[in-house]
Amino acid sequence: MKIFVIHSRANKEAVAHEVTDISNRTVGSEVVMLDDAGPFWRSVARKMIKQAQMVLVYVGEHSYGGHNVAWEINMAKKYHKSIYTVLLSPDNQLPKALFAKNKYTKEKENVSAIKSKEDIIAIINTYSAGDYSLFNKETNELDKSTLLEQYKVFLQTSETLVERRQNVNNFYITVNSALIACFGTISALSFQSIIKCFMGIVFLVIGIVLCLSWIRILKSYGILNSSKMKIISLIEKQLPASMYDAEWRAQSDRLNRQPYVSFTKCETRIPKIFICIYAAIALFTIAFAIVRASTP
Repeated sequence: MKIFVIHSRANKEAVAHEVTDISNRTVGSEVVMLDDAGPFWRSVARKMIKQAQMVLVYVGEHSYGGHNVAWEINMAKKYHKSIYTVLLSPDNQLPKALFAKNKYTKEKENVSAIKSKEDIIAIINTYSAGDYSLFNKETNELDKSTLLEQYKVFLQTSETLVERRQNVNNFYITVNSALIACFGTISALSFQSIIKCFMGIVFLVIGIVLCLSWIRILKSYGILNSSKMKIISLIEKQLPASMYDAEWRAQSDRLNRQPYVSFTKCETRIPKIFICIYAAIALFTIAFAIVRASTP
C-alpha cells in the first residue's frame, strides 16, 4: 500500500519522524514524502499522488495558508484518493483546500477524516481504508463456502475482461492496418498531387482519432481491472490464502530486478506507434506534394 504524505516545509523534520515510525510499525506499506524536486516538483508530486492508495495530510501551524499544501490536496481530491488528516497540534487550523461544498446540503464539509497516528497505523495494517461496504455481514458471520463461490464468479468476470481487452486490440489493429493499406493503394493510383495531399490529411485525422479512442478504452479497461483486483484482494482476506496479494508483493519485491510494467502501459504503446506512422505518412505526403508542385 503506497501512502503519500502532504506537509508544510516548516514541519518537514517532525513529519519525517512520524513517517519513519509509521513505516516501522506497518506491514506492506510504502510511505513517501516529496523531497526537494526543484522547479518540476509539481509533476513529481502529481505522479506520486496518482500512484498512492492513501494520502496523509500533516497539519502544522503553517499549513493553513500554504499554497503548495493546498495544491497537493487539490490533486488528491482530483484523483479521488482517500485523504486522512493528522494534526501535529490540536490548535492547528485545517487548510481551506480540505473543504468542499456538499452537492446536496450546499455546505462546505471536510473531505478528509481526522485521525491520530495510531489510527493511521491501524488502518494501514488492517487495510480498512476502502472496504467499499463489500460484506453485508460481519466477517466472522460469513459463510465461507458461499463466499468462495461468489469469489469464483467474480474472478471469472476479471478473466472475461482480459478477453474483451484482447478483442478490442484485435479490432483496432485490423482497422488501422486496413486504413494504412487503403492509403497505400490509393497513393499508387494516378491522382493529382493536391488530391493525394488532401487524402493524406484525411487519413491522418481518421487514424489519430481512432488511436486516441483506442488509448482511452484501454485506460478505462485498466481502471476497471484495478477495481476488480482490489475487490478480489478484499475477498481473499476472508479466505485461507491471499494469492493475488502475494503475487503482487513478490513482483514488487525490491530483490526483483525486473521492473513491473502494467498491461495497460504496454498495450497503449501500439496505438502510439500507429499515431507515429500516420504522422510520418502525412508529412511524407505533404512534402511530396510540395516538391511536385514546385517542379516545373
